[in-house]
Amino acid sequence: MSSPSWAPSSTTPGEAEEIARRLTDALAEPFPVGTESVTLGASIGIALAPGLAEHPEEVIARADDAMYRAKQAGRGWEFAVVDASA
Repeated sequence: MSSPSWAPSSTTPGEAEEIARRLTDALAEPFPVGTESVTLGASIGIALAPGLAEHPEEVIARADDAMYRAKQAGRGWEFAVVDASA
């Protein structure tokens, strides 16, 4: 099974963390809504799964676990990386 076209071809934790940082930085930029300035936060869960391409449900479950751990970190800007091959 190949990666979806929207998925980065990156497989290293450092590259995944850089993508997550860029996403959260972009969301942190204030934007106008009516007369207010609004910012967004996100909790991002990442599963690196070089050996699990045939088991997408396992990859999704591990990414979901990583997202909930990021949420538990409490700042909204946190993310966790789970190596699904472990």
